[in-house]
Amino acid sequence: MRRRLDLAASLVGRPEVVFLDEPSVGLDPGKRDELWQMIRGLSEDGVTVLLTTQYLEDADALADGITVIDHGRVIASGTPTDLKRRIGGHTVVLRPAAAADLDPAAVIARVAGREPDRSRRHELIVPVAGDAEFFEMTAQLRDHGIDVGEIAFRLPSLDEVFLSLTGAPTADDSIPAALGATGLAILFGFCLSWVTVFIGVIIKSAEAVLAFSFIAFLPLQLGSSLASPTDTLPGWLGAWADINPVTHVLDACRALLNGKPDDESIGRTLLWSAILFVVFCPLAVRAYGRQE
Repeated sequence: MRRRLDLAASLVGRPEVVFLDEPSVGLDPGKRDELWQMIRGLSEDGVTVLLTTQYLEDADALADGITVIDHGRVIASGTPTDLKRRIGGHTVVLRPAAAADLDPAAVIARVAGREPDRSRRHELIVPVAGDAEFFEMTAQLRDHGIDVGEIAFRLPSLDEVFLSLTGAPTADDSIPAALGATGLAILFGFCLSWVTVFIGVIIKSAEAVLAFSFIAFLPLQLGSSLASPTDTLPGWLGAWADINPVTHVLDACRALLNGKPDDESIGRTLLWSAILFVVFCPLAVRAYGRQE
């Protein structure tokens, strides 16, 4: 009901353009279908609907055109069908009537010319050149009397399109990437901590060190790519963010986690870490030694 009221409120005054952000969040399938019908009705009445969503099923069902944005940048645009065809052709997905039945796999392999992949849900998945191969598979399955629980001839889903376009890491790549990003963050944090160690040895007051750390490190956090890409920041702030070591750490970790390692960001992170350690570690040790 809340979503329907929000949509109704946005229509007061018969606007020419309606902006909807994640309109189907929290809706059950029935209410979601009702919402879809309302949005389709708006489009048919000549209203331009701009939908922002991470639920790509919404986009597939409603959108005439889709723009894919990754890290604040447009990386692809087109109709749902165009985007699906961009990453590959049709795929046959078959679920045997019995999970242990191997006969369908043999038929699919013979027609497609390659062994099908197997999903965790006991599905057989194989790319095909076109509908002729699909019809040949179904004919051979029928001729051999092989029972099939479910079979589909489809283009890639928009979820698969998004993962392909953004280069999202696979499960096999995610653990090393996470370890690499964690290691970079820990290394930089360790080297940066020597600044506070040096200040602590000089000042000898925990409260003063905390106050100084807050004042000194706040610009590092705010003037970085923590909240938004540096090219969207105002001129002077963008220039500071470009040389800010925190920006390089964040960019390097994000790139690793997204499966696209950025050698430049990683190199700058390592360089800043080395500078902080080489400068402030000896200073802290020397200051401590003098006090002894």
